[in-house]
Amino acid sequence: MDRILLECEYFPCIAWYRTFNSSAEVCIEQEEHFVRASLRNRCYIAGTHGVLCLSVPIEGGRNQKIKMKDVRVSNHDQWQHVHWHSIFSSYGRSPYFQYFSDILEKFYQKKFTFLLDLNLASVACIQSMLRQSKSFALSSDFQPYTNQDLRLKIRSHNYQQFSTDINYHQVFSEQYGFIPNLSMLDFIFCEQQAALL
Repeated sequence: MDRILLECEYFPCIAWYRTFNSSAEVCIEQEEHFVRASLRNRCYIAGTHGVLCLSVPIEGGRNQKIKMKDVRVSNHDQWQHVHWHSIFSSYGRSPYFQYFSDILEKFYQKKFTFLLDLNLASVACIQSMLRQSKSFALSSDFQPYTNQDLRLKIRSHNYQQFSTDINYHQVFSEQYGFIPNLSMLDFIFCEQQAALL
């Protein structure tokens, strides 16, 4: 792929990251209005009871008409503690968790005002874990959606349909089988081989 425009996800799914990683030039959208029921403020991991959604609370609720770059994180509750505890409980015994737990724990100790900053920091966190460094640009104006556009395609109700040819052993695969296109955190803690991307 030459140049791609992507939405800004929270601990992106494997399909998003694979597109991000394989594109020569990446622009991350910050000028679009916040899209509800998307992965812009949530990610999915494998938990003891199946798929677990980690959702970042936002100020003003999810139905607001506001640009992505202006969406504020609601820090009134302890969502960061809940997310960290959920990840630790789910992946504490996975093959590679111990190598990256310090990076992730430090991430969850930071406070973020804007969702965009939080999401960009989550991408940087993944790049750090994979020892990758890929530059990208942020959009300066809104580009209309197209049929080839990924920004509206991967949603919370269909993210598993964007399966890739990546298949690896997951922590709870004996109970639930392989769950496609979870957050990159699942892939990193279970596999950690960046070459597969």
